[in-house]
Parts: sequence; structure tokens; C-alpha cells
Amino acid sequence: MNGLMMLHRLAGERGDGLLPSFSALLEEREAARHAAAGKLRELPGSARQAGPNPHGRLPDRLPDNVVAFAPRKR
Repeated sequence: MNGLMMLHRLAGERGDGLLPSFSALLEEREAARHAAAGKLRELPGSARQAGPNPHGRLPDRLPDNVVAFAPRKR
């Protein structure tokens, strides 16, 4: 549930809130979002990484239009 719907429920307790058509639209979108996320998790092999891990080394020479920043001190 997003923040707008929580605010709508709080306001509804006091006799105020969103228009019924707008709250229905938000609830439908939220349900569709959760359904789509569930389908993505069910795909076989969906948890695999698409390529190798990136390495932190910069190339020996950067193109002229690239600015190299100093590494972050930890």
C-alpha cells in the first residue's frame, strides 16, 4: 500500500478522503503491480546475473571527454 492510500484510509475514518473512482484506480494499479512482480519471480532463471561482475580498474587511458575523479577515501 502506498502513502496516498494510507492517507486516504486515515482520512476516511474522519469522513473525508479520495474520490471513490480515484481510490479504486489506485487500488487496481497496486494490485496489477504486485501481480506483475509475482510473475517476474516465477520465471525460470530470472535470478541469474546477466554478465560478469564489473571490475574496479580503470583503463590505462581514458577518452578525452571522460573526467576521472579521485577515488573515495574510506
